[in-house]
Amino acid sequence: MRKPKENKIYTLWHFVVEGRFEFPFDMLRYDRCWPQFETEVAALNPHLRSRISEKRRIHMVGLREPTGGRWHSFGWEVSEAVPHTVGG
Repeated sequence: MRKPKENKIYTLWHFVVEGRFEFPFDMLRYDRCWPQFETEVAALNPHLRSRISEKRRIHMVGLREPTGGRWHSFGWEVSEAVPHTVGG
């Protein structure tokens, strides 16, 4: 029987996305990322339709460098993208 591969992560990307209107949920899968702070999860999908056009700023953590062009195509901007080495 083959030995299972180790699942090691050496770099996490910390970045900020800012935008209005609908959050591009597919970007969570595409960039393999998630909100850094639990308190910002509600900003992904505002409950009140009247607040959906407000600009929102969400701190993210990801397993790969964020794809700024793809975020931009959804009307969201990436800033402060910084890699952080963990373990290794």
